[in-house]
Amino acid sequence: MNYGAIGVTIGHEITHGFDDEGSQYDKDGKLRMWWQPEDWVRFREKGQCIIDQYGNFTDELAGMKLNGINTQGENVADNGGLKESYRSLGNVLSRSPLLMIIPTFLNCFIGSSSSLGMAMSAEMGQFL
Repeated sequence: MNYGAIGVTIGHEITHGFDDEGSQYDKDGKLRMWWQPEDWVRFREKGQCIIDQYGNFTDELAGMKLNGINTQGENVADNGGLKESYRSLGNVLSRSPLLMIIPTFLNCFIGSSSSLGMAMSAEMGQFL
């Protein structure tokens, strides 16, 4: 199983259902407020954390700061995809003792495979 590229990609796409746009649709795909008020407040607070984090990144070459508001949906999906892929790998490793002998290799594989997969898709003009 490839938890690096495909795991992160699948997790990324699923997480879009819970980003700043997807979260506004109910289980039937209808645009409506379905959240409990206190849950919506917590969700927006966590979204602001992502906005603030990414809004502090600067591309030194271009001399430009990233706009965390404009990129929020993709940033949430990237973080969610990586987190879910890593959780899935941990779940498999906890049930498969033989795989436990190479966790360092697998952790490196996740990073390099995920980065490689995203770089290749960006280079080809595709968005994962």
